[in-house]
Amino acid sequence: MFIPPYIMVRVVAIIISIALFAAMHTDRKEMKYILSKGTSLLTTFFVVFMGAKLLTTFPMILEYPVAVLSYPSGTLEFYIGVGAMLIHAYRLSAGKDELYGMVVLLSGAFFFYYIISTVVMNDRPLEELVLWFIIYIGSFLWKRYWPIFLEAGMLVAGLLSLNGPVLDVMGIPVDAGFYIVAAAGIFIIDRRVYKWKRT
Repeated sequence: MFIPPYIMVRVVAIIISIALFAAMHTDRKEMKYILSKGTSLLTTFFVVFMGAKLLTTFPMILEYPVAVLSYPSGTLEFYIGVGAMLIHAYRLSAGKDELYGMVVLLSGAFFFYYIISTVVMNDRPLEELVLWFIIYIGSFLWKRYWPIFLEAGMLVAGLLSLNGPVLDVMGIPVDAGFYIVAAAGIFIIDRRVYKWKRT
């Protein structure tokens, strides 16, 4: 069975991020709890994303399944998947530390995806690579400021996308407005909902 290369790159990037997260985390119980919730959220996104893609590309996917699945498209499906994942995160009642762990896992996966795609696929995603490197390393080293790194990263990505090619998300094209909305959403969650105290 042929597996599209970009799907393999995404899977490998996620595995590397999880392995590093597990290696650096000293509290094994908390790590397993975060990984459990993170896996649940990723599974929700993947199932909904693929289900939406099957519906929006039907009946083309019956004739060209590999081409449809490997082609880096699916903006609408991506939004639907993200929406489903956010609803699931709300139902899981994810707290500050859990959200932090998930941000580190995801930003790490994005960062390693762009490294691998640069080395293996000969892509040149310089802006995305630098963006997710800063978010990943900044959140990892300065835990209490991770919402600021994420907010700033999303805002910068949105501004860059307004004045040039729109930055993608793991090869999936999105609109510049996605990053602006994401930055606003993180700001609201951080300062209005949780009212976290940085100590």
